[in-house]
Amino acid sequence: MRVRVTYRTPDMDIDEEFTGAGADEVVAAMQKAVAARAPLGLRLFVGALRPLSFAQVAVDRYNDAARTDIARPATCEEFLRAGEREGLLTVLDP
Repeated sequence: MRVRVTYRTPDMDIDEEFTGAGADEVVAAMQKAVAARAPLGLRLFVGALRPLSFAQVAVDRYNDAARTDIARPATCEEFLRAGEREGLLTVLDP
């Protein structure tokens, strides 16, 4: 699976492709990229999460920032589908 994420905020600018055998691995790759860019305290927090927990936290933070009410995903696949609906990512190769 190959996914391209395009997301810009004052604090973060992401225009990157992530790959993995499935949704869980793609989200884990996203998580690793976010952790690498984060300050030490946040890096430790992000790195300690499971991919699904990372996805849920990401949705919570997005909801706060965008003033939306996207449901917390129950799977990494749901997270990717929600990202597609919001125009934040494109699945290039399912």
